Amino acid sequence: MESQPLTMSEIQKVSLEILKKVADICESQGFRYYLAYGTLIGAVRHKGYIPWDDDVDILMPRPDYEKLLRYLESRKEEIYPLAVFNRNTNKKYFYGITRICDMRYEIDKDNERNCGMGIFIDVYPYDGLGDDESDALSRLTESSNYMRDVVLATRQRLDVSTEMNWKGKTVYVVKWCIHHLLGPNYYFNKQKKLFEGLPAFDDSRYVAPLSWYFTKPEKVLFVRDIFMNPVKRTFEKYEFYVPGQYDKMLRQEYGDYMQLPPENKRVYHHQYKAYKKD
Repeated sequence: MESQPLTMSEIQKVSLEILKKVADICESQGFRYYLAYGTLIGAVRHKGYIPWDDDVDILMPRPDYEKLLRYLESRKEEIYPLAVFNRNTNKKYFYGITRICDMRYEIDKDNERNCGMGIFIDVYPYDGLGDDESDALSRLTESSNYMRDVVLATRQRLDVSTEMNWKGKTVYVVKWCIHHLLGPNYYFNKQKKLFEGLPAFDDSRYVAPLSWYFTKPEKVLFVRDIFMNPVKRTFEKYEFYVPGQYDKMLRQEYGDYMQLPPENKRVYHHQYKAYKKD
């Protein structure tokens, strides 16, 4: 008998416990972390998950992100069933962020190659981008283009929109073929050059998730002071750190984030199936 996929509620419970373990490590070791994106909205608006949200996001200043990865790498057996997935730990992994997974589970995501991940939380590194706003926005725009190239290069099949005209479909098919010939590493290596000579997070006026984002750059380019004086907010049955100016951050990203979106926009983001391993 084929095993049944976990419900969204079951996935959320597993993700919450991963978050709690990671937060406990960060707090015990003095690593800065903050709830981010939909998880931050959930903490402020719902005191927990957005009901239709299917993942957990945290962000970390680059220095703390690297410290966390070194800490977890040196304690692989101790932290099991958690495991770290990023481009250094898994050659099939293609995201620019780290995912910390519970390996008692496995996931199946449509039109995406399987690299062995379990149920996960996303950990976004935030980089310093200096004091020049226009230069920072330019780097973010170029990085976003490379990230979209990476995603196209890793799609297992063509997914042509029915809304495209014949010319658009032709261009998409040609791009898909070229991107698959070149491979995702070609675009990752191009993106890597954007990190050369970057100032440190704590020496920059502007900071952003340079390695992985898919929205307008002005929405994710923040003045570093927005993270000062972090506070704790309730998320489900625990409390986690959020940026001191979380309201300002969310309004920059989402506008009136306290207003619920229309019902047709209340959809799961990642759209994967998760299973408990035998």
